[in-house]
Amino acid sequence: MAYKLKKNLANKKNYGGSRKNSPIKYIVIHYTANDGDTDEGNGKYFHSNIVKASAHYFVDSDSITQSVPDDYVAWSVGGSKYSNCKSTGGGKFYGKCTNSNSINIELCDDKKDGTVYPSAATITNAIELTKDLMKKYGIPAENVIRHFDVTGKLCPAYWCGTDVKNKKWKTEFQDKLSDSTSGKDSPNAGEGSGSKVLKASDLKNMSVKDIIKKVGALFTVDQKRTGILASVSLAQFILESDYGRSELAQAANNCFGMKKNLSGNSWPDSAWDEKSVYRKPTKEHVNGKYITVTAEFRKYPDIAKSIADHSAYLLGAMNGKKKRYAGLEGETSYKKAITIIKNGGYATSPDYIEKICGLIEKYNLTRYDVSSGGTSSGSASSSGSSAGKKPASDTAGYYKKYTGKSMHVNDVFKAVGVPGKFIGGYMTRKPVASKNGIANYKGTKSQNLKLIALAQKGKLKKV
Repeated sequence: MAYKLKKNLANKKNYGGSRKNSPIKYIVIHYTANDGDTDEGNGKYFHSNIVKASAHYFVDSDSITQSVPDDYVAWSVGGSKYSNCKSTGGGKFYGKCTNSNSINIELCDDKKDGTVYPSAATITNAIELTKDLMKKYGIPAENVIRHFDVTGKLCPAYWCGTDVKNKKWKTEFQDKLSDSTSGKDSPNAGEGSGSKVLKASDLKNMSVKDIIKKVGALFTVDQKRTGILASVSLAQFILESDYGRSELAQAANNCFGMKKNLSGNSWPDSAWDEKSVYRKPTKEHVNGKYITVTAEFRKYPDIAKSIADHSAYLLGAMNGKKKRYAGLEGETSYKKAITIIKNGGYATSPDYIEKICGLIEKYNLTRYDVSSGGTSSGSASSSGSSAGKKPASDTAGYYKKYTGKSMHVNDVFKAVGVPGKFIGGYMTRKPVASKNGIANYKGTKSQNLKLIALAQKGKLKKV
């Protein structure tokens, strides 16, 4: 499991009693029907309100929140069958799939853009979660269904009700449950549904501009998943694989010089299969000079696996009892990020930092960094929560004073007029936190309460 799984259990009046795991036969996919909400916002809403409805999981582009334990019954698919099922084709599993024998997953749309549709990263996180649950409970792919298939409700509306939408459900989700290339580190997550797996050999005859455009989206998706700046990882890709055209990249899809063994380390969530190896001579900078040695390198089936393993290493490699690259996750300054990487012992080249920064600036790679996010309404399905009333007053240099009731930081930001690009996950809120004197912002409860207190006083500084 490489996705970020959080837990914020719903109010117990929103779901049923315990059950044995053996009755779990179905996984049902839903959508929250909101334009601009997050897994965290939904988790908080169902925790704090009694709505007598629920789902086991909420998924967005950078994380997953569990709201109901697997061994408890969520109230998700227990409604009556819609009367128009004969014309729509829905309701085929009515009476077979129930609240008692299903696990229910809600997809969020964490980008507020006027259209309700999950991001590619949200879809891939949901696919990975679904595959893990299938394996855990022995659920076949044909038992992964839509809410539409149970009661006939148009849910998820973008994947049901017409031939076109039914086909999207199949190609964008259902077909990928048995596809070894699907998931959080899939090229499809960055290039849109239906695109083929991207290998280094595909880049061989492309221009530098086209290569960067082709792979850039993969690094954006990776940042959403890991918190490692896309610009930094993309610059490393350029430098260490010669734009994906090096021998190691072409022969092994290894785009970062990842050796079979790295500093004696092992780390969680590795994307390498632990057996595929490519051997080649390489130069090492030792005692002030370069020497040639023969080394064993990891071999990957595609570029996405290389990116995923590289990021897993940066997040999980240890130096004794401490993280080798502590502080890298969530760092928004590319200069600080690459300094952390270099100081952790990643590269032996003395001018490594300068080279990476130079590439970022030359190609404007920061355009691939995650710098915007959707607003969180803190709601799901037909339920909702208020972001509070907007005050009429405004002061130059500060956002509007907050007079609403919600204590969710995204709701507060939305109410006082913080631009949407700073609302969403903690990484998108970082610039606001930094502007208001909160260093090393990680989205903790105490840090968020400080931001909310400033907003309540009308002292939240504008970015």
